[in-house]
Amino acid sequence: GPLVAGVLFKTGRGDHFLFAIHHLAVDGVSWRLLLEDLATGYDQAKHKEAIRLPLKTASFQQWAEALAEYGQSRKVKKEQSYWRKVLNTTVTPFPKDGDAVNNRMSDERHVTIQFTKKETNDLLKDANKAYRTEINDLLLTALLSATEEWTGKDNVVVDLEGHGRESIGDDTVDISRTVGWFTTMFPVALSFSGSYDPGERIQMVKEQLRRIPNKGIGFGLLAYLGEGNEKEQMSPSPIGFNYLGDFGDHAGIGEQAWQMSPLSSGVSLGMKNHRIHALEMNGMTLEGCLQFRISFNRWEYQDATIRTFAESFKRHLNELVNYCIAQENSLISPSDVGYAVLSLDAWKEIQTIHPAELVEEIRPLSPMQEGILFEGLKNPDSPAYFEQLSFIVNGDLDSTHVQDSFQDLAVRHDILRTVFTTEGDQPLQLVLKQLPLEVKEVSL
Repeated sequence: GPLVAGVLFKTGRGDHFLFAIHHLAVDGVSWRLLLEDLATGYDQAKHKEAIRLPLKTASFQQWAEALAEYGQSRKVKKEQSYWRKVLNTTVTPFPKDGDAVNNRMSDERHVTIQFTKKETNDLLKDANKAYRTEINDLLLTALLSATEEWTGKDNVVVDLEGHGRESIGDDTVDISRTVGWFTTMFPVALSFSGSYDPGERIQMVKEQLRRIPNKGIGFGLLAYLGEGNEKEQMSPSPIGFNYLGDFGDHAGIGEQAWQMSPLSSGVSLGMKNHRIHALEMNGMTLEGCLQFRISFNRWEYQDATIRTFAESFKRHLNELVNYCIAQENSLISPSDVGYAVLSLDAWKEIQTIHPAELVEEIRPLSPMQEGILFEGLKNPDSPAYFEQLSFIVNGDLDSTHVQDSFQDLAVRHDILRTVFTTEGDQPLQLVLKQLPLEVKEVSL
């Protein structure tokens, strides 16, 4: 069948252009590119100019070839232990109102919730400052809070959708303006670990999301291109989640003459298609308002059940946003300093000695460094591993210039601003933003 079609409907309620593309050929990011180019070309043609659009980037085929190569790389194979741990996470089913024989599109119903412009603006513009969050950090914290209220369990596994345009290989394949289907889907295990503090909950979800290797692209590569049995282990999570982003006041389609049509674009999926999840949440920001559509099987859930869950999600999200806005300071968590695998408890312990605002980066120790540190802790007076150089300078030496030059070395080389800590589960090196180096002057 045709992959692309366009139909112009001229009606008494204005002109409506239906733009239909098969999902094999287009994803959410691609729509933005196409609508932007459509509006640009229309404007040029209207002014009797030649239609000149920006150059496209690498072809979908070039990307697919690079992806296949990347899928066999050592970097991707190192992700296996992470994904197997996620796949082995116990999934708590959502309570159902009934049983369904089939889970087809013909059985689907949906509930929609919408946030006000103020609520949306607070979420998108102001709430991120308190914990240096991205929007999914807050959305998924609210989702976990809502599922906890429903099931009584403070953990959930969500199939998360991503744009899939992640960095692969040596970054030589530029797909910033490439149209195609790049979307990824991967499981995310989220837990509050018994915490009831809103700030801690936000940070926990944030750090769990930051631990996902390369934003999840490796999961599908291991499942479909890998040599293991990841594909056989795959089973859908109880809920699928996808925030498509902010489509702006006019969905990025240029001048005031173009705007999203209020008319339905029709059914986009065949009614005999199988649904994947028990619940599917799809959200976007359109004309300044965040909205979520929650789809479900009408034989498994009553409308009232899903409406209650949807309102719970909305309430928790607004509470989190208001909580974040009320915070006076911006708090730093481990992923902000480059080490998302560090637990929040260990991070708190480190901050009792080194305040977070003074830490530039956290790094693990190399095997050789671990050996040196062990020797130093075991034998503090040992001269092993100490390096010394001495110089003779003829003439007068200005000690102030020596001090300034010596200190400048620490500014230039971060290893000279590094301290080592044994707090927490493993030794770490902390690169500090500033660390005065001492120069002693001794008269002989």
